[in-house]
Amino acid sequence: MAQQDRWPPVYDANELAETIERLARDKNAFLYAPVNDGGPLCQGDILEFDGVAPYIDEEGDASVREGIRYWLVIGNSCDFHRSLASVPFTQVVPIQEMVEKPDGATLLALCTFQMSRLFWVPDWTGHHQDRVMVANLLMPVPMHRNVIGKHAKVVARQSRQGWMLLHACLMRFLCRDDGRFDGQ
Repeated sequence: MAQQDRWPPVYDANELAETIERLARDKNAFLYAPVNDGGPLCQGDILEFDGVAPYIDEEGDASVREGIRYWLVIGNSCDFHRSLASVPFTQVVPIQEMVEKPDGATLLALCTFQMSRLFWVPDWTGHHQDRVMVANLLMPVPMHRNVIGKHAKVVARQSRQGWMLLHACLMRFLCRDDGRFDGQ
């Protein structure tokens, strides 16, 4: 049976867009704060870990993107409190600085969370206000939980508002309409 129409998202797209806009508009809410003591791992945390992001390249071969220092945890916080035997891995995505500074329109789209594949990560250090950092939601990487504490450390934690914004952006990324007939 052939589908004739675009399959819709599994959420109300307008309501989600309004939620993202409302959350992103409040510039007084800190999205990230530095973490000195590590603490328990939570969804939305930024990890410092010099690692690689594995992927399948255009030739179908296993490849890696090297030199990734920061990672955004997208795995559920509750999984970190379960036994290691039952949930040994979490999901992280690489955070990288945009090499070429984006033009004004692109920067505005990033900073207002209008892009569905890139999640803007405001500077959490207070030292690099001019750099543009993004988490690439297209590159999820499973990370064994034992890495945290042994090789990686939590360096920043989201505010509650930032965590809600991350959830809304993940929902939009994972559940948007499928576009299977776009361009036909």
